[in-house]
Amino acid sequence: MAVVGNPYHVMDGAQAAGAALHGGRNPRAWQRPFSGTGAAVDRLALRVMERLFMSGGGPELRPEVMDRVEDGQKFYANPRFFQDPSLFYRTPIAPSRFDVKRLSRLRGGHRLRLEFTSTYQTYDPDYVTEYGAFGNNARNRIHVWRHRGERRTTAFLVHSWCGGHLALTEKLFDAAALYKLGYNVALFTMPFHGVRTPKQALFSGQLFPSRDLKLANEAFGQAVWDLRVAMAWLRGEGISGPIGFMGISLGGYTSALMASLHPELAFVIPIVAPASFADIIWDHGKGHPQRQAAEALGIDRETMRTLWAIHCPLNHTLQVPRERALIVWGQGDRVVPTVHQRALHEHWGGPEAVSFHGGHILHFGRRRFMNAIHSWLKKTAI
Repeated sequence: MAVVGNPYHVMDGAQAAGAALHGGRNPRAWQRPFSGTGAAVDRLALRVMERLFMSGGGPELRPEVMDRVEDGQKFYANPRFFQDPSLFYRTPIAPSRFDVKRLSRLRGGHRLRLEFTSTYQTYDPDYVTEYGAFGNNARNRIHVWRHRGERRTTAFLVHSWCGGHLALTEKLFDAAALYKLGYNVALFTMPFHGVRTPKQALFSGQLFPSRDLKLANEAFGQAVWDLRVAMAWLRGEGISGPIGFMGISLGGYTSALMASLHPELAFVIPIVAPASFADIIWDHGKGHPQRQAAEALGIDRETMRTLWAIHCPLNHTLQVPRERALIVWGQGDRVVPTVHQRALHEHWGGPEAVSFHGGHILHFGRRRFMNAIHSWLKKTAI
């Protein structure tokens, strides 16, 4: 089996970030061990999350799976993607129509629901039909809190795994507070989540991220595609101010990816976000029969990194000034250990970072870090 090298070495400067995931430099600012209710809840939640993730489908680990690995390298591990990401993250085709419904009146504006059908076509031409069979996944639903009149910055808010219920997302991100600060707010539904959950899935997010390599990589491709469509719609509707991204966990990872593709972004705020989903899956799979079977076939951490490299922020260069990036991490996080935020922090050249006492699931100190985000936005964002 030919593996295209360690993807963390494809871009200059990524080697140090990759090393951080294996006990590299540990700045004093990150040395704040915390063991409390948040950490305890995370440990319990991990057992549930691992069961849910393993229920999401994926190839059976028989010897034939190596053919899928080879095929995955062919389509998703091309080193040229990291020199020119637009080869994979292509310019989207505009949908034929957008449906907009006014949900409620806001002081100085309106709360809207935007819907459109995704025009995404898979990068792998032989996967178009299979991917398209996930019917509801083509359905995009976005809530927009829009000010009338003057030019404003829009904050795109991207939810975590198993999220996507936009009314709840509005509360988790405190969209009302951001609106009061003067921002337009756009809440995005990730592929395979919320109303995009296909009938083949038992719950929101079961199929994405997935152990199925093609499904996972193409879903990240679709997320970027559909976000770009939504950004273009905002501009076409006269909402022409700057755009920034804030996301939690899976949403934070996707936000970091967007900041690696769009130099014009006003800000990026990944919250308890992985730096590498390949490492998350590999590390949490320790002792699991699926990982043991993978290792028996010759699949290791480097293989996983290579196959998932196209969407990993550590393999791309931050396109916005680091002064416009804020990393938020939980001292009790046992789902996405702090080493991930450290790796992203090093790779991005040391932007500002803020922590809270809670874990990945329970955000104790949430009000504190949300206030810190709001203060940072006031002094930093466009």
